[in-house]
Amino acid sequence: MWRLMQDRDQTIKNTMRQVKDLSKDLANALSVVASVESRAAVAEAKLSGLQRKMGSVDDKVFEKVGVSGFLSSSSDVVAGELQAAKEEIEKLKEEADGNKAHMLQWLLQSRMWS
Repeated sequence: MWRLMQDRDQTIKNTMRQVKDLSKDLANALSVVASVESRAAVAEAKLSGLQRKMGSVDDKVFEKVGVSGFLSSSSDVVAGELQAAKEEIEKLKEEADGNKAHMLQWLLQSRMWS
């Protein structure tokens, strides 16, 4: 009987430690997801601004150059910034999706323990 009580106490301690560790993991994952979502929002705002800027540059270039089709170097710079912003947004979305998947996995594991 005494041995069974010791085993039960040890099992409870181990389970509580696992719950505490999982809670820390979830808190970290939530923090990472919030950070990634914030960075993604900033990147999307930057992309929107660059798209507007690119549109105005293209309009100005078209007015100055006419139908010849030559683009200015400033338009090329904006296009490069636009592409970099799009790539950053995709990277951040993938990172956010990975972190959300990790949280869902944690939630499924925590339900198994309950």
